[in-house]
Amino acid sequence: MMSQKYTVNLISTYLQQLMAIVTPLILTPIMLHRMGTDMYGLWVLIGSLIGYFGLSHFGFGTTLLKELSSHNDTIVINSYLNTTIAFFVMVIMCLIPLSFFIAYAYPIWFDIQVYTTEAINSFLILFCIFLINLLFNTFGIVLFAKGYLVYKNLISIVGYIILIIGVPFVLYKGLGIVSVALVYLVSTVVVASLQYIYAKKNVSFVLSKKYFDKQILYSMFKPSFYYFIINIAFIVVFHTDNIVISSFLSLKLVALYAIGFKLVNVSQNILFKIVDILVPSIAKMYSDHKYREILKLHNKIQIYSISLGIVGYGILYIYGIDIIYLWIGKDQQVLSEDVFHLIVLFGFIHNWVHTSGMFITAMGIHKKNAYYSIYEACLNITLSVILVHYYGLLGVALGTVLSSLLTTGWLTPRLFYKHIKMKV
Repeated sequence: MMSQKYTVNLISTYLQQLMAIVTPLILTPIMLHRMGTDMYGLWVLIGSLIGYFGLSHFGFGTTLLKELSSHNDTIVINSYLNTTIAFFVMVIMCLIPLSFFIAYAYPIWFDIQVYTTEAINSFLILFCIFLINLLFNTFGIVLFAKGYLVYKNLISIVGYIILIIGVPFVLYKGLGIVSVALVYLVSTVVVASLQYIYAKKNVSFVLSKKYFDKQILYSMFKPSFYYFIINIAFIVVFHTDNIVISSFLSLKLVALYAIGFKLVNVSQNILFKIVDILVPSIAKMYSDHKYREILKLHNKIQIYSISLGIVGYGILYIYGIDIIYLWIGKDQQVLSEDVFHLIVLFGFIHNWVHTSGMFITAMGIHKKNAYYSIYEACLNITLSVILVHYYGLLGVALGTVLSSLLTTGWLTPRLFYKHIKMKV
């Protein structure tokens, strides 16, 4: 039964991933040609800034997933869910005034006053999208934790379809970045609504302030804090490059770098899902003390991930630039091969780290890995800022690769094996 459920979830996950791949493949060249390189670079920059707001969930989403995966009692589920939602509402109230300050200040920080109106309005719309996701993703977590990942994936597919239809429509109508942001807002509202409806239909829970539990809130803070640290590192590693490039180089190069990273992310997202959908099962196995089974499962998935990664990233290393030209058009400027090859190398490193990292997260032994992630993030910023002065865009990519190799690239797998071998 578990095998059948895993197969169904895996198939739906790869359908969702297919849409996640197809959507940027379709939208990126259209947005690049219709909006222009600078405006697309602005879009990427806004996305990177909004990404930092992701820190505001303080790791509570991951803790909620782990706890819901480990408990079946309705009262416990209601307590964790309502406590998490109440916490997010408090966070949102604090973030709203900060968002307005950033919206009006960042065009000055990055010297893009020529696009001030578009920059402010687009930022505020994307911030609204973030708020909706922060609150309603809790219901997506409910679906995932309770074995209804297939519904979560199908709902995501609906959101992608809206984007594929809506974004080209507004751009071919001659509308700009603000209208594109509004299409993303519509997609987010539809997905959020469906997540709530299907979670409510399939899982027994009640939204009520009487289930808010201060003790649960306090108990969630400790594990969530270390998930929070890991999230800080993730956002720094995957979003700070764009900010460094926009600060020291140009919006145009932000766009080129983002396109290269987006192509590599296609391979990453496909490979990551092999382990991602197993998080609830791994958490349950760990709580049941099935350590030997966890070790065998980890090694099996790691072999699959590395083997497929060699093929996928190998193809990108050899043919990646040609694929980018085919994707966005030969009339467009693209990254140099040296920069793109470094991005591919980073993707391959992150591939083997991710498997061990997700097992560590699911087992709740992520404290040390949080520190390792922070080491990587700090080293990434330091090296990128230093090397950009000497090597430009190549220096930013080199800083990202070196920071990963020197930290999580070997420390995270080592942490998993050290811990699990003590158990078996």
